[in-house]
Amino acid sequence: MASESRAAADQRDAGAGRERDPGAVLLAAALPLAALAVYCAAAIGLWHLAGSRAARPTVPQMDARRCPWLTPADAAAINSGVETAARGSLFDRDLCSRVERSYRESPWVDRVVAVRRRFPDCVEVELVVRQPYAVVHRDGLYHLVDIRGCRLPVAPSARPDARYPLIEGAKTAPPAPGEVWNDECVSDALRLAELLSDVLSRRGPGGRLTLIDVSKPARGHDLRPQMIARTASGAEIDWGSFNEQRTREFPSVSDKRAELERQLDLIPDLSAVSRIRVRFRDGVIVRRQEPLAAGAIGMVP
Repeated sequence: MASESRAAADQRDAGAGRERDPGAVLLAAALPLAALAVYCAAAIGLWHLAGSRAARPTVPQMDARRCPWLTPADAAAINSGVETAARGSLFDRDLCSRVERSYRESPWVDRVVAVRRRFPDCVEVELVVRQPYAVVHRDGLYHLVDIRGCRLPVAPSARPDARYPLIEGAKTAPPAPGEVWNDECVSDALRLAELLSDVLSRRGPGGRLTLIDVSKPARGHDLRPQMIARTASGAEIDWGSFNEQRTREFPSVSDKRAELERQLDLIPDLSAVSRIRVRFRDGVIVRRQEPLAAGAIGMVP
């Protein structure tokens, strides 16, 4: 009995000792946290060490072969600003954002689709590059613009580039390269150019759009810019305005397109046509007059 009471007393003393030693409890809880902190510090240290010793990433280059309208100088200008942005390590947190900002500053770049790191030393970039679509004549000079009317960073020329439709009748001064031409005449002409290029694309070389002449009426029932287009064969398309809604006096854009396509289906050869009028509700074809031939006595038809 004496031994059992002594053992019970020893157990009580041991329990009381444990209750009186909170340091042991804290030490047991702190050991896992300390191990985690050491692991994180080591990982961060290795990251910085790898970043400091990593090779400089290859400067991303826009592939000019996919943009045949760009000259070597244009491609070099697009890529030049990226060389500075890509300096540093592939581990730099803001590397991709620096490269993206650099490309966005180029007037040739419409938008940056994606910038990705590819280990061990490469940065991949997807771009949408602006493409020449038309030439706008203003104050004796000809300016290249894309399909949205953004002026391209090409020096104005004294002669139009025959590869693109010419827009005559711009009312405002040209913007800076990379900015959209804020002119209703230019924007409506570009919309018409896109529509007619689609309609005339199946008409052979003679159906290529060469000119859109725009005038802005001061008064009348339709105050939007009035347009007349011309094809490579010399045929004129009297379009009128690019009005989306049908009115009592004028058909809508979709009505005009349908009427133009109907009239073109009746014409085997555009060179035989002087003018197609779709400005009003009833389309009219004006055929080109046959040249007079010299006969034995005077001129005979």
